[in-house]
Order: sequence, then C-alpha cells, then structure tokens
Amino acid sequence: GEAISIERFLNLRYDGTDVGLMMLEDAEWDFADGFEAQYEREFGFRLPGRAVMVDDIRVRGIGKSDGVKQEELPCVGRVPIPIDTKPAYFDSGWQPTPSYS
Repeated sequence: GEAISIERFLNLRYDGTDVGLMMLEDAEWDFADGFEAQYEREFGFRLPGRAVMVDDIRVRGIGKSDGVKQEELPCVGRVPIPIDTKPAYFDSGWQPTPSYS
C-alpha cells in the first residue's frame, strides 16, 4: 500500500538579520525554540528579546509505495542488429558501444 507523509518547514531568522535557518516542524510545533537552539549551535549565541521572523514556508509531500509490479514482455523472436558502433565512456573507461535505429 501507499503511505503519504507531509513535512513542514519554516525559514526563520532573527528580526534585523540576514541569516535564516530552515527548520523542520517538531512534534510540538515549537519552531521558535528549535530555531534559537539551532542558531546557538551554528553561531555560538542567541539574540534574546529579538523577534523571530518567518521568511517563507515549505511543505514537502512524500509518497511511498511497496514498489512497481514488473510486467514480463514476450520476446518477439528477432535479435536487433546494430547499425554502428561508437565509443562511449562508462565507469570502466571508453567502450565500443553499438547503436540501433
């Protein structure tokens, strides 16, 4: 079966600053406390009493499934014949590679 989850992010910054941090919603929807803690981890200080501003909002939907059912196609009985061979670069280096019409 398929499962869909939603992630909510706020791009937050202290009022009067240019540096924002993208914060994922936590269980309590307490973006401000999470922002202040992350800001202190990244920059070494907080700005107490300064308003926290929301610059933008991002929502991400994630769909998960059990996989795609692969259908086996019948062989048509003929082998394709290349019309040319050109060098192509792969992980192992240049390889002669057939091309088909």
